[in-house]
Amino acid sequence: MKHSHPFWQIIRTVPNFPKADIDFYDITPLLWHVDELINELLNALPDGMIDEVECFATTEARGFVIGSLLSGRTGKPLLLIRKAGKLPPPAIAKAMT
Repeated sequence: MKHSHPFWQIIRTVPNFPKADIDFYDITPLLWHVDELINELLNALPDGMIDEVECFATTEARGFVIGSLLSGRTGKPLLLIRKAGKLPPPAIAKAMT
């Protein structure tokens, strides 16, 4: 798979991690370019769509980081989604099937 976006020059690829034939894409270096990252993400949205966004719902570690950056830039609320018992109260639990 060829990655043509300039961010792929920044993302670190770790082959065979966490196991053979799996490539891990480390996005940590993108966080050193936070303004460019957030601008690119927001610019990828169709015109006017950000006005329709009620909140940013994110999952787990990387999602929390990127979601909080988007939330901070736009002033939209941040909703953290995690397995039950992993966030302190108050929290809302929903059974997943």
